[in-house]
Amino acid sequence: MNEFVNYNKRSVALPQGCKNLLDVIQSLEEQKAQQQVIAKLPGSTMDDTSVTGRLLEIGKYVGLVFEFREIIFTLTITPPDERLILTIHPMENGSAHAYIVFQMDSRCEVAVRDFLARRGLKPPVESALPVTFYPGVPVQITCDIVPMPTCASILSELITDLFRNVCEATEDTALRFSYNWAFTYP
Repeated sequence: MNEFVNYNKRSVALPQGCKNLLDVIQSLEEQKAQQQVIAKLPGSTMDDTSVTGRLLEIGKYVGLVFEFREIIFTLTITPPDERLILTIHPMENGSAHAYIVFQMDSRCEVAVRDFLARRGLKPPVESALPVTFYPGVPVQITCDIVPMPTCASILSELITDLFRNVCEATEDTALRFSYNWAFTYP
């Protein structure tokens, strides 16, 4: 018997979730693709899902949404005061979906509505306070960006203008870029 081989550790069993050798190979390819995605994310490691960047870097991060079609990818951008949250994710048809979340009855709501009107975009739907409203708890409004720009550069310009106008951001304003991703399995 070979002293360098531990026959008790060898098995013909497949890894969990694999039905045959093709599944094993695809699993290895997906792991390699995931590592390539992680390497492309600015400032990212396997554990990072959030980095601090500048207003001028919005285009770089928005470009990732349009680049990663083989995975489920969501990008969230927030200013330091977190008075609004902008989320973008790719759609199956090659476009993207973006929406803004902000507090009802705030200075931010007025600024967002004004910005959307000036850009010819659809304003958020008017609604009353929820039935289960608790006094003192802020109510959030979610507003889709409609019509949605079809390319990364135009969307980046729109988002940059949004942060400049609504959050009074400058080129040096720090923004938090958070991203989540998951591979789709056939």
